Amino acid sequence: MVAIVASLLVVAYAIRMPWKKRHHWIFIVWLILMVLLFSASFRAQLSNSAEEFLARIWWGNFFGFPIQMILIYHFILSFVSPRLSKTQLITLFGAYGYALFWWGSLIFDPDLVLGKARLTLTGWIGGRGSLTPYIHPAGIGLIYVAMDILIFIALFRYYRSTKTPLVKQQIQYLSVGIVILSVAFYSFGLAQYLGGLNIVPYLSPLAMTVLLLGLRKHGFFAITPVAEEPSKTLLGYSLPQGTTYLVLEQDSQHAFMVFRDFAQHGCFGLCISRSSPEKIRETYELRSTPVLWLTEEKSKDAIAPTDLHGLLVTIKAFLQRADYSVVIVHGLEYLISVNDFRSVSRLIARLNDLVSQKKGILLIPVTPSYLSERQLTKLIAHCPSLQGLEAKGTQNTITSLTLEPLTAQSQLRVNSKPITDTSARGPEHTLQFEYDDSAKAFSYLTKAFLEDYAVGRVFFEVAGWRATLEIAEGAGLSTRNLYGRDGKPSPAIAELLKRGLAETRMFPGQRGRGGTVKKIRVNYGNPFVKEVVDRQAFKPD
Repeated sequence: MVAIVASLLVVAYAIRMPWKKRHHWIFIVWLILMVLLFSASFRAQLSNSAEEFLARIWWGNFFGFPIQMILIYHFILSFVSPRLSKTQLITLFGAYGYALFWWGSLIFDPDLVLGKARLTLTGWIGGRGSLTPYIHPAGIGLIYVAMDILIFIALFRYYRSTKTPLVKQQIQYLSVGIVILSVAFYSFGLAQYLGGLNIVPYLSPLAMTVLLLGLRKHGFFAITPVAEEPSKTLLGYSLPQGTTYLVLEQDSQHAFMVFRDFAQHGCFGLCISRSSPEKIRETYELRSTPVLWLTEEKSKDAIAPTDLHGLLVTIKAFLQRADYSVVIVHGLEYLISVNDFRSVSRLIARLNDLVSQKKGILLIPVTPSYLSERQLTKLIAHCPSLQGLEAKGTQNTITSLTLEPLTAQSQLRVNSKPITDTSARGPEHTLQFEYDDSAKAFSYLTKAFLEDYAVGRVFFEVAGWRATLEIAEGAGLSTRNLYGRDGKPSPAIAELLKRGLAETRMFPGQRGRGGTVKKIRVNYGNPFVKEVVDRQAFKPD
């Protein structure tokens, strides 16, 4: 009875898993057969005589040995490879052929596999049939030995070939579970041969649990919410809590700017990004905020893109521990390409519900052209409260924020914004400079910005920044003409700053006085500068 209850609990827990692969369903079939086996065995144990026990245990043998071990072998083959090799198919057909032979013996002549029953301390146990000495010599089932050898060969090869830490951990769990299950089967054969206790009802539920834990093994991070140092500036805008925002933009700069601003104004942040944690921290000046890396590489902060359940559990645990939270999931396109849109949309729907319940904020940047109208419609159907977010401004501030319910039509409007050629542009404006050095410095900074942002694919936040010495060397200017007196900018740099053609920023952690260095770049937020930069980008030379 204990085995039946334990098996039902395992089956109930397993059915809740997001099954989508073939080996998952084979595992479910095996679990159901185990429940049927234990149910038939429990009914047989209530027998009052050996004859009655043999009549009732017939179904237990039909659902039990050897089909149990053969299903486990089929499950392992499907786990290690989506397509079976010719050799694997031959061994699998041979194993199921043996199962048909076993069932045929039970149907036409049960005495071939079932012998006289006897009563032990743990209840009734069947004896040996006339074929038992040949298929179970000395109580060792040959089919079990063959299946174990083939199973562990497949697992060992897969363990050596895979590079994913998650899969390696799954293989370890599966190996332990199969060892426990094999011990249970061997013990039953020995009990039939030598007499003794039937411990199958006790070991099998344990093996089922370990195997299930292996399948549900995921990369879980117990994230401790840590706040950033409070910023002295005011929060430039506010977003309603308990909402998920899909940020439609070609890059993720605005989404990260929103995230950083909230994190620096008393909000507990969690960043899950396609970029490495070091790059995220350096680019967006996040010192304390937890950052996880979506990658299959082995790293202490890495979470596998295939581990959607682990991603869900991690964010859920964080939201439960943080009262005022903001989460950004960067790399939606990567998640969809590695998994599939249906699985990822379900993940977003679950996260949307969690964020709504915990009153947090979830930001999901995505390239507009990546999602089709049909996909976006499905996403909106799963998350009716999903909001579209369009932020505009410079690299340091957001000057305007457009917030509206997301629709398929709004997606089409975003997608319809073309990256046109120069024929669609208005009249060109030529910038005039008071100093020749200003013109040369501006020309160099324009090329530096394009080199970083367009060619090097550097984040917008860090693209194009150059120190004064770098500008002098790159533009072919004398350093004396670029360094002013008493800490003030030179006339050439002052002209660029005064007219809003360039901007400055202090970069900490650099060599220089006080460990900070002032750098300059073109002000892409200025429409005249943007026109010059865009025109330069479209030039064939």
